[in-house]
Amino acid sequence: MNLMKAIKFLLVLLLVFFISCNSDQANIEAKEALINANLELFIKTFHNKKDDVAQLKNIVEESYVRKINGVIVASNLQELKANIHFFFSGFPDFNLVNNKSYIKDNDVFMYWTFTGSNIAEFAEHPATGKKVTVNGFSHMYFNNQGKLYKEEVFYNELDLLQQLGYTLKTPVVE
Repeated sequence: MNLMKAIKFLLVLLLVFFISCNSDQANIEAKEALINANLELFIKTFHNKKDDVAQLKNIVEESYVRKINGVIVASNLQELKANIHFFFSGFPDFNLVNNKSYIKDNDVFMYWTFTGSNIAEFAEHPATGKKVTVNGFSHMYFNNQGKLYKEEVFYNELDLLQQLGYTLKTPVVE
């Protein structure tokens, strides 16, 4: 009889473990779906449609921090709007494509391509009229509610400037 009780106890324990694992997996899948949805909104609505940024508060933390190539360019939501407007104004047809993204826990690793035509002032330089294509990588950090709170953006700034027609001068060596 004790053997039967032990077997029943083990079966109940296995069943509880199985249900718990399935519940954890469902929670992980739900969190990833929320992060994916917010990532898509961040790219398609904010970056590409340049829609009213009021919706941005639903997907980005107020204390959001953005680094570009290791330099902090925004340390709150208002600064993010100003920073991205810098690109929108220089490239009115700004378009960002998510080539591939990976989610690990609350982090997103995204390879992207930006295209645009420089038909307005950019970086205090007059428009060149040139079309650019720049590839880059972003590491995006989301909290447990699926809101973006930090982003590290990496791209080749020299490549962008060269596509706009700027060149480097040989340094003076004495």
